[in-house]
Order: sequence, then structure tokens, then C-alpha cells
Amino acid sequence: MNKPATVIMVQGTSSHAGKSILATALCRILAQDGSQVAPFKAQHMSLNSFVTPDGSEIGRSQAVQAAGAMVEPRVEMNPVLLKPEAEAGLLSGAHSDCSARLNDSAGGSGKSSGQSSRASSSAPRMFQ
Repeated sequence: MNKPATVIMVQGTSSHAGKSILATALCRILAQDGSQVAPFKAQHMSLNSFVTPDGSEIGRSQAVQAAGAMVEPRVEMNPVLLKPEAEAGLLSGAHSDCSARLNDSAGGSGKSSGQSSRASSSAPRMFQ
């Protein structure tokens, strides 16, 4: 019988508190002790991304954590990568494909010609 996975969550109250470094260290320690480790960050906002072997993008810190865990980086480790763009917009990457342009500029719909159906009319205004 398989035992349930143990989950460790690293939290902090500010940026640059050391959460990613601590998570990377924990990934390496647990992997070296024989645990199967999978780093995860639900959403990351950064212009600096890492391209996975399958061509997807994830945050660089998740790629470093994957290296710490001694596993190949995968998009599932960081399914939503947000990239700031201009003053009032975001390039969104749900599943890190960066196909939806999220822009709340005055008078514009915020949708680019390549936007997927992820930003539906029921989404909050800032994401339409």
C-alpha cells in the first residue's frame, strides 16, 4: 500500500526573505536522503524565466529547485508564470505558454489576437 505524500510548505512575509533558497536546500537534502521530491510554486511573476526541455517556461527559482531535487524541470512545477509588460499589462502564461496578453489599458479590451479562451468574460476585469 502506498503511503500518502508528505508536503512541506515554505512561507514568508516578504520578498527576498530566503524562501527559494531554503526550498532549494530542502529539496537537495530530502533527495539525497532518498525521498522523491517535486518543488512547486503555483504562480510566479518575473521577466526571467527558464525554458524546460519540452519548450515550456517556468520561473528560474523553480528550475534551480528542480536541480536541487535532482529531477528534470517541468512546467507542472510552476503552472502560472506571469511576465510584467509595460505599465499596465501582463503577459500571462497559464501552463507557461505565454499566449494570453493581459492588459487593462484604458479603452482597450486587453486581448491580443493570439489570446486563448482562458481569459473569459467571467474573469475579473483586470484579466480581460
